[in-house]
Amino acid sequence: MRADELTTRTSAPTPQERADYRARAVALLLFSAVLGACGPKEPDTTTTMIADSAAAGRATAGGTVAGGSAAGAMPSRPTSGMAMGTLDTSAKNVGMTGMDHSRMEGMPGNPDQMFLHMMSDHHKGMIAMVHPAMENTSSSAGVRADARKIDAAQDAELAMMSRMLKKEFGDMYKPTVQSSNQMMVDAMMKEKGRAYDHMFYTNTIAHHRQALTMIDEYSPKLTRSDLKAMAQKMKTDQTREIAEFERKMRP
Repeated sequence: MRADELTTRTSAPTPQERADYRARAVALLLFSAVLGACGPKEPDTTTTMIADSAAAGRATAGGTVAGGSAAGAMPSRPTSGMAMGTLDTSAKNVGMTGMDHSRMEGMPGNPDQMFLHMMSDHHKGMIAMVHPAMENTSSSAGVRADARKIDAAQDAELAMMSRMLKKEFGDMYKPTVQSSNQMMVDAMMKEKGRAYDHMFYTNTIAHHRQALTMIDEYSPKLTRSDLKAMAQKMKTDQTREIAEFERKMRP
């Protein structure tokens, strides 16, 4: 810039100067537009959502505890009267009942064998829940009696299922207590008296409802008549107990 242009100008710009100014302004705008197109872009919303969902799924499947802040995540501390069906439903190995089916991967696609595996685990979880209830002196005599009745029935059915697996499939399957069942047991151990009784019935009803869902899904697929009969008896007995326990929970 020339030295005389540094002084304050008092005269109006000429038409040529106005044209030059407009040209420079247009050029500056074009340059800014090109620079913006070559610069960093905002992340695509859809891509971000997919990535976040995938990350959340990996965290849940990997056992991350989310404190109940995300859908399907296990709460960091068991809550009163929790129902198993609300636990960890977003994990890849959890089926319609809220159970961890990771041990089912790689099994032969035999619906009879699959049902026996799943129901054996389910019974094992129920037995784990009623054993402490049978000895809990802070609970009512009625709860302790119901716990003993459930234990006897499910223990006998579990033994029957183990014999079926061994005889028909040569399968020495060892049922385990699923994590959702263990959370129920742990939550109940924190309660006493009437609160314990209420949680016992609440969790037993939730557990029975899961068995009914499993039976309804697998019954049409079962091929053995004795297994179909056993599943139907389980459904009849547990439906009756649900109604009985709901009556006992009423004020």
